[in-house]
Amino acid sequence: MHEFEGGENKTRVFVVEGTQGVGKTNLLNNYQRDLEDYFSKEKGFYIIKYYPDPERDFDRIVRRIFQDLGEVHLLKLVSALSEMSDEEMGQEINSLRSYEVRVMLRKLVEATKDQSLERSQGLALALQWLTGLRLLNRHRDALGVQFRLDTVESRTQALHDVVYLGAKLGVLKGLILLLDELEKQGSTLPEKTVTLYLSAIRALIDSLPRHLFMILAITPEARTRYYGMLPALASRLSDILVLNPLTELNQAQELYKGYLGWARDEAVKSQKFPGVTSKSEELFSADEIKNLYTDLYSKSAEAAFTGVTQREFLRQLSNMTNEKFEHLV
Repeated sequence: MHEFEGGENKTRVFVVEGTQGVGKTNLLNNYQRDLEDYFSKEKGFYIIKYYPDPERDFDRIVRRIFQDLGEVHLLKLVSALSEMSDEEMGQEINSLRSYEVRVMLRKLVEATKDQSLERSQGLALALQWLTGLRLLNRHRDALGVQFRLDTVESRTQALHDVVYLGAKLGVLKGLILLLDELEKQGSTLPEKTVTLYLSAIRALIDSLPRHLFMILAITPEARTRYYGMLPALASRLSDILVLNPLTELNQAQELYKGYLGWARDEAVKSQKFPGVTSKSEELFSADEIKNLYTDLYSKSAEAAFTGVTQREFLRQLSNMTNEKFEHLV
């Protein structure tokens, strides 16, 4: 993360790989919390988490990125451009690839300077256009655009320009995208549709060689299948973190302590439980955790499965917790 935060902000892409139930979603949730804490005092970092439900294209993810950047980011761009000389502003805008994005930004800057359009109204229209909504006369009049961004390619290109201009102007430092349950695409959609979806992910990575930090969660079977469908994707997704089931008691103990610590911190933050501190007594004894893990491990062995999935371990912990506090409700 330090490497991404400083220097040239080169794009980094990681794959979190594991079978169902080993904790991929939990890990991404932890990453999201840690990143939000880490960058809480840093401006210019946008953290976006997305569950890609089976969709026929990559469109909603690109749209979600624009929505999370929002009018706030567009306002920062327009404000920074408005403070430049006409020559400097022209150089920055002309460096963008999309002609329509260049036209839009010029119109917004002009409207800001001569107050011919309320800034809030112009930003709202710009965001509508960037997310691919229908092109209406009010968009043409206010933004000067003539074509709708009606393809993933056109929106990806517009995203490239918005991100890169933000980085050049110092108002964007990093775009952090977490994609979970990517295997759902391959289990429900035709192969051709999935290939187009994967191609869009590759295009997004290629269009942003800097300022993008992406983590994708996927099962090993889906990753192997996707690489076969689109071999070019393999080189973009070569950094792989493999998650395995719990095979040692100490792993289960650490998982329990980690979630107990997180629950304590949340209880302290909420201030709903004044007696709870970060050093409150243990919820379960070491023997109780050992017995739970040993029992689950034996059952998995009977089913010819090595280890205990994090999902099952945490589910049983939740049941034990409910039983322990049932009499207090």
